[in-house]
Amino acid sequence: MEDGTVGATDYVGLYAPAAITASYGLTFPGTGPSESSYFEVSAAGAISWAHVADLGSTHDHDAAYISIIGAPAANHFPYQTAGGELIDSGYAAGDFLTSVTAHDILSVTHGDAAAAAVVRGDIITGQGANPNTKWTRLALGAAGTYLAGSATEPVWATLNQAAIAGLTTGDGPTFDHLHITNGAIFGDQPRTATSLYRRYYHIPLGSSNPGASGATWVDGTADTIGGWQLNAVGETVRGGVDVHSDWDGASDMKIEVRFQVNVNNTGGGAGDTVDLKIVARYMGLTDVAVKTQTVEVATIVGASAQFKTFNADFTLNWDEVSNVIEAGDHLTFKLNLETDTSEVDDVIISGMSFSYLTTHMGIEDGDE
Repeated sequence: MEDGTVGATDYVGLYAPAAITASYGLTFPGTGPSESSYFEVSAAGAISWAHVADLGSTHDHDAAYISIIGAPAANHFPYQTAGGELIDSGYAAGDFLTSVTAHDILSVTHGDAAAAAVVRGDIITGQGANPNTKWTRLALGAAGTYLAGSATEPVWATLNQAAIAGLTTGDGPTFDHLHITNGAIFGDQPRTATSLYRRYYHIPLGSSNPGASGATWVDGTADTIGGWQLNAVGETVRGGVDVHSDWDGASDMKIEVRFQVNVNNTGGGAGDTVDLKIVARYMGLTDVAVKTQTVEVATIVGASAQFKTFNADFTLNWDEVSNVIEAGDHLTFKLNLETDTSEVDDVIISGMSFSYLTTHMGIEDGDE
């Protein structure tokens, strides 16, 4: 036994191999100790046992060994050193967590966390390079920011086009479908990247000498919706239209002529046609020369009954050699029936429309 006097609240450490306790008749109060134990002498003289690890070979195994330390701090546990000495551990019961001990997530009780007080809006992220990475408080970002990834850690960033991979400040959003309720406000006119729309103009028609050398007007009846009758050489129908600045500038123009067969051709051939010809003349502001295109279309009407309706489609080449169509041009049309090639020589022209492709979703201010 080492020198020392046992006092109230002192700790006494005992190393006593089983062979020694048996041969010397050592006995202990309560449940017996293991080969290396300690007990506390309370102020009332009560003794309680606790067990520590084997002292190992630091002491003579042929004899009992006792060490006495002074009273540790209040509620502290004793601790056995590698040399077998009992000392004050520096830890009290409150320093050790149990499953019901309330504690902060970001506190020193967690070895992988950086201690910090919680603030509304905080999120917890892994920060710091290995091997010092810890769960760390990341404060709430400014209004309108979003959580983005940097090269190593999450950061708060401002949403803008430059922050989205692959976009530049000249890019805009792309939608397969856009559903808008209760209206919308646009800073500019919405347009498509390609010419998805076709602008239509319905052309008022007339005759320069109706009923004589010109076409004859036919009123609507139970059989026809009415229109201009062409049934003789030299008869023409006239109309005009403008090419506005919403045209895409790189696509052909379309002219659609709606007509009715004005004779009973049920005895005709399956390949019988109505041959219509359009002469288009056009000029732009400040132009001094007329540009011209002539287009003839043969429409198969076959063995048609009288008043059956058909459609003849004409195409004007926008880049016709020496006769290029430009935005701002005014076009006039002269339509006639080619009686020399047409098997059906009597028709009623009921309507004409002109169209071109555009990226504009609607007619905009400036589309003059």
